[in-house]
Amino acid sequence: MKSISRGILAGLIILVFSQQAHAFRCGTKIVEIGDRKHRVLNLCGEPEFIDAYERAVRVYPFQIIYVEVWTYNFGKNRFMQELVFENGVLQRINTLDYGY
Repeated sequence: MKSISRGILAGLIILVFSQQAHAFRCGTKIVEIGDRKHRVLNLCGEPEFIDAYERAVRVYPFQIIYVEVWTYNFGKNRFMQELVFENGVLQRINTLDYGY
């Protein structure tokens, strides 16, 4: 029974400290995977940094995906958030180090 409890506890710890999230709080609002850029911009304002590039998907016929990586810095008491948009839709949320 103790081993089951330890396993559950270990799983919860891994979930809590995982690098990728499915949502994050921006003020009193929640930003989630699947949100569009304009919604995130309305909820969180302008990001600190934006990196943009195109990548080709290796499926015939080739498709070009427009990728934008937004980084939000909420100050030294909160973790920075990296949002990855593909063709204007939020695909990934990565939690980074504390802001500055």
